[in-house]
Amino acid sequence: MEGEIYDFYIDMRNRRFRNWAELVPQYVYVPLQKQDLISVPTPDSFKFAYLLSSLSNALQQAIIVGESGVGKTKIVKSFMDNVDQNLVATYYMNFSSQTQPQVFLDLLTNKERVFTGSRNTIE
Repeated sequence: MEGEIYDFYIDMRNRRFRNWAELVPQYVYVPLQKQDLISVPTPDSFKFAYLLSSLSNALQQAIIVGESGVGKTKIVKSFMDNVDQNLVATYYMNFSSQTQPQVFLDLLTNKERVFTGSRNTIE
């Protein structure tokens, strides 16, 4: 077996380590599909979705971090779309490198938000 420990999961049925890449379905190109609907499965996106689901089933919290463009937002939105909407309330917040920590805190505490130019500020 080659790769890092994070490249593998435990196959409980066969009692052995298996690579996440073995679970990823082959991508099928759909002509003229809207770009925001395109989702190319990767071992990382599959792994993150599995871990998010497993943690949720165990009533544990999760935070997903990673490089830009790896599919974090898509994974979380897809997961939340499949959760019983009678059990949860969802609120999406987009961040960038320009987002100030105080803006996030104020969003959580429902303070009035004023967005000016490229800087997010609270007044």
